[in-house]
Amino acid sequence: MTRVSPHSYNRFWNHCSQMVDDSDDSFVFPSVDDPSAPLHPNTLRSWYDRARIVANRLDLRFHDLRHTALTVLAQQGATMREIMDAAGHSDPQTAMRYQHSVQSRSRDLARQIGSLIPGEDTLESLRSRIEDNDQRIQENSSNRTHN
Repeated sequence: MTRVSPHSYNRFWNHCSQMVDDSDDSFVFPSVDDPSAPLHPNTLRSWYDRARIVANRLDLRFHDLRHTALTVLAQQGATMREIMDAAGHSDPQTAMRYQHSVQSRSRDLARQIGSLIPGEDTLESLRSRIEDNDQRIQENSSNRTHN
């Protein structure tokens, strides 16, 4: 069973009520040209490619959607088993690639806690924040090339 948020469920239900025929053998995602046929697997990728061109984000890949969803799960505190189930992974090593976000999240949380303590920025603290940001940029760039 796949669980979805109430918001996603409502959007899915609206889609079905508007786009899917009432017959038992209707496709949930019918072809744009022929509702009696399924949506071709390359159609979503084609739409995604057009959107990234319009957004001038040629650096994005279709797989980034999946990677982002699994990374958000990790950031929200999902267990390794939950990430594996969501991704369909049977090997924990494969799911570990999404845990990189937890390390950067720990740094962000520490920074947020620190920001609650009143004080003035010093040259040293500003340099430290710049160094942290540079490190995060480097990690994100490295993760992007490995995925």
